[in-house]
Amino acid sequence: EGILQFIKLLLKIRRSRFDVVLDFMDTPRSMYCTMASGAKQKVGYQTSRRSFVYNMKIERSGIYAVHFKLKFLLPFIDNIKLEELNDHPETFFSTKEEKKINEIFHQWAIKKSDFVITISPTHKRVTRRWPLEYFNEVAKYLADTYSAKIIFTCAPYEREYLSEISDLSENNYKGKFFVIRNLDLAEMVTLFSKVKFHFGNDSLPHHLATSQNKPTFVVIGATGPGFCHPSEIHTYASKELHCQPCKKITCKFGNDILPCLKNFHFDEFKDKLDFFINNIVLQK
Repeated sequence: EGILQFIKLLLKIRRSRFDVVLDFMDTPRSMYCTMASGAKQKVGYQTSRRSFVYNMKIERSGIYAVHFKLKFLLPFIDNIKLEELNDHPETFFSTKEEKKINEIFHQWAIKKSDFVITISPTHKRVTRRWPLEYFNEVAKYLADTYSAKIIFTCAPYEREYLSEISDLSENNYKGKFFVIRNLDLAEMVTLFSKVKFHFGNDSLPHHLATSQNKPTFVVIGATGPGFCHPSEIHTYASKELHCQPCKKITCKFGNDILPCLKNFHFDEFKDKLDFFINNIVLQK
């Protein structure tokens, strides 16, 4: 919310007198928060450009991000065996959130027997956002081929981005396409607990669906598969260009070109998606 609010946050952190900081984020902003804390023990990544801030440095190695983030526990727990820890994320919800989602499903005439899929086509970074028209194509294919009911998710500030899908949900695909809005995080988690599988970008909804042990299929652009849990119910599609993953917020070829996403068409991984649905999702 601006530099003034960030300074207020830093002062609040300072007053809290933390003993330890575990900086998983490794961003300039998280570095300033770490410095402001005054903590005696500051844990960060060994390979970070900001490693000088930290007095406990962790090796960033492993394919799945959670594997090396668990290493942040090493300075504090003797003889810890990382390979024995549960690396699958978990999130929880209450009966209050479940009641709200059940009411929405009732309003939309969605039954337990329906093949319900969540699709999250948004991302604040263009280098991680597969084009909306491609998501439309996938959604139509799933509705036509598998008689699926599709729930599109978005943050409150992303509603306008989904206006094209809103038009489809009122016309050609009425009763099959739904756009859900104004959910808090716990309600979003509840929603993912009730669907058959999730399709989208590598973004927060993907992680929330993973936390409910739901099959996920994500399209990867600038990032790698590091946040895709290494199990058969979680997979991804990638153009697999030589420049991937670049982990950049702007494409070196130009965000209007963006070959890893804009040149990555559904036909290139449709067979993989069909195999995933028939052999993983429908067997779960």
